[in-house]
Amino acid sequence: MEAVQSLRDTHGRALQPADLFTKLEDYTAPKMRFVADLMVDRNVKDDFGVKATAAVSTFRYEVAFDLNYGHGMLELIHESLIPTKLSDARKLIAFDRARSTSLLLKSDGQ
Repeated sequence: MEAVQSLRDTHGRALQPADLFTKLEDYTAPKMRFVADLMVDRNVKDDFGVKATAAVSTFRYEVAFDLNYGHGMLELIHESLIPTKLSDARKLIAFDRARSTSLLLKSDGQ
């Protein structure tokens, strides 16, 4: 809700949560859903500075919201972080395979 409250329309007015949903004449979409396919570095450090190697480096993150009209608030109705196979990620994420391999090698220090 804090993020919504910091948004402004083209006239500088604060938005209400309902303003984020698609509106067409008398219709307002009841839900918002976002999907992001992610690639992360396998070499990580935890909050204590301990180095580790992640077993998975590609994920699909999904989040969905519903508008609670009675309270005028966003309601989280779905959230997931699903590991994906690298071969599937290559199909989902549009990138140049030769260039990405070169970038991955550079991030690994090779």
